[in-house]
Amino acid sequence: IDHYWIEITKAFLNLYPEKGLEFVEQILPHFGKEGTIFGAFDRETSSVLTELTKLYPEQVWKHVSKRLEERDFFLEKWLKEGDSKNSFSTADQKGALTFIPPEKIWKWIDKDVENRAWYFAYRLVPKTLSAEEWQNSLVRIFLVRYGDREDVRRNLKANYSTEAYWGERSLHLDEKREKLLQIKADEENKNVKRWLDEYIQELEQDIEHAKIEEEREF
Repeated sequence: IDHYWIEITKAFLNLYPEKGLEFVEQILPHFGKEGTIFGAFDRETSSVLTELTKLYPEQVWKHVSKRLEERDFFLEKWLKEGDSKNSFSTADQKGALTFIPPEKIWKWIDKDVENRAWYFAYRLVPKTLSAEEWQNSLVRIFLVRYGDREDVRRNLKANYSTEAYWGERSLHLDEKREKLLQIKADEENKNVKRWLDEYIQELEQDIEHAKIEEEREF
């Protein structure tokens, strides 16, 4: 069903590109609704919305930001993680949020900083650990603006700590720490450095605890 739906959608949008925005408006209300093509998070079907976001980023954000008030898990996952290689696009996709103009996001957050800044840090902002990508990443720009808030720094650490990995926990955490140290070496903004320092310190404590547990186990 997913395959045929995507092929029909591609053909439809090729024939009627002016229907793109109307298509977005029809898709969003069904995101995460049981019994629909978007009933569960599917990277292939959500890739259609990702492609439309590239074409109409501001308009899509206008619709999406209204839905975020409902704390929509599937919408959050799509915004943050995007989709992998799929039949709609030939390239690896970033989270759809990276295609939204940052100033539109900040305007949304600033309307209710107390509730939206920490929520964005915890549930929405895509994680970046590459030193090459860090400087222009959405997460860094976010920290520059809101990193003076303790609730933002705390929830962003929780975001970065939510993950799956293979192998020994201590080795995984040590690898993450090294990446953060590389990022910190070239960082000058005080808000960003404060978060990096706090998270690196927390990781060092976790590494020690992990080593103790692994020694007991093995």
